[in-house]
Amino acid sequence: MCTRLQHFHAIHNHCQVPSNYDDDSNGGNLNKWVRAQRKLVDRAEDGDPKCLERKRKLDLLDFEYDSPDAIKWLALYQSLQDCVCWLDI
Repeated sequence: MCTRLQHFHAIHNHCQVPSNYDDDSNGGNLNKWVRAQRKLVDRAEDGDPKCLERKRKLDLLDFEYDSPDAIKWLALYQSLQDCVCWLDI
């Protein structure tokens, strides 16, 4: 799967695999695998050597451990924090 993600990254320049992505491979759903890798960071932080190695490989691809929805939400939240709104009540 990591090879398939590398191929996806080479084409799209990111690792945010859409849920409907089909790479014509019979190796399983790449999107599901990517979502599982996002949970990997917790186990890597606990020192699991196998997870640390996989995280290192994902980091080389600038892998986003937050989901696309979480990234969009955080960007919107930060933009709202930058906006100062005054209400006369």
